[in-house]
Amino acid sequence: MKTEKRRAWPAVVALLAYSALLIYLAAERTTESAPGGMSLLRLQSLGEVYDWIINWSQRALLDIVRFIPVGFLLPLAFPRVERRSSRFFFVAVPTLLISIVLSGVILGFELGYGWQMPGSLDIVLPGLGCVLGIWMGMSWLQGPASLFMVLPKL
Repeated sequence: MKTEKRRAWPAVVALLAYSALLIYLAAERTTESAPGGMSLLRLQSLGEVYDWIINWSQRALLDIVRFIPVGFLLPLAFPRVERRSSRFFFVAVPTLLISIVLSGVILGFELGYGWQMPGSLDIVLPGLGCVLGIWMGMSWLQGPASLFMVLPKL
């Protein structure tokens, strides 16, 4: 495995700071703003169903977008690997596993008092944000110009 020396500590510091911020915000979250606060009995009119759909889609988009920086910073924290197959096995797969665990820890603080284990479906949307961020981070490692090609590929 051929690696290139570069400084990864700024990405590690930024990742730790952003993760600590997400954990702090999750721990400070009140129970009124917890997900799933709307009862099914309230969905009796079309306006309430519309409000529920808008509320859920905003929450889903927020879950995806706030985990993109976690996925983006993780590949930057690993040493640069030149070969494509090695880059997949030694950078992309470990960053995916680390990001899923990190998003599980952050979601565990959001679910209740202290820490609770999140379910597998709770991690789907943050995991999607992490995957999108990993894709952007891996593109950044190939060069900043290839990061601009991510948007047309979406």
